[in-house]
Amino acid sequence: MTPPPSFLPFAGLAPRIAALCVLFFGLSIVPRARADAPGKATRPNILMLLVDDMGYADLGCMGSGDLHTPNIDRIANEGVRLTDCYASAPVCSPTRAA
Repeated sequence: MTPPPSFLPFAGLAPRIAALCVLFFGLSIVPRARADAPGKATRPNILMLLVDDMGYADLGCMGSGDLHTPNIDRIANEGVRLTDCYASAPVCSPTRAA
């Protein structure tokens, strides 16, 4: 079955787009690899706290006046805070299973 005439001008476009994507991806990796090569490789410093049944303002760094969490507040002030996070499960089972 022959495609309708309206699609024929775009018949050779998909391989060209794929080639451009591969080219741009390859070029984006090359400068990053050269920049990291001379220096010492360091591991990322990531700390993820996974808690169950905690509200937004249950930490001192988020504005709690009742609970004092000085160590977590210090970590939050020295780093980056995740302020918007939504759970895809309406129950606490994924947190407790982790």
